[in-house]
Amino acid sequence: MTHAIEPQHLGEQDLAPADRTRLEQAHQELASAVADYSDRFIAGSLSVREPIPVHNASEMAAAQSRVDAAENELWRLRDVLLGWKRPPWAPRAAAVDEWFSPEDSVYDSVDDE
Repeated sequence: MTHAIEPQHLGEQDLAPADRTRLEQAHQELASAVADYSDRFIAGSLSVREPIPVHNASEMAAAQSRVDAAENELWRLRDVLLGWKRPPWAPRAAAVDEWFSPEDSVYDSVDDE
């Protein structure tokens, strides 16, 4: 019986400083793109007497494209530098309003042990 060889998965601590910086910058760009999209196009709650916000479709498409490009670059770097593949079940960042929530920082230091 033949077994597939598990690809090597590195951790961020295994990266050279320049590669870690590239990964951090890609993450920051994605967080910035999602925040910009959310701030500009996610209306929040609507009031009965307030008009419904209308957005420019071209501006919204450009903001969504920025999120998509940043997300693709982050996953590309994760693949190249760490051997991490994007799970097929993971939602796209543009579809998740609170993708980078301050409350999620508790997961940054979770041990697998």
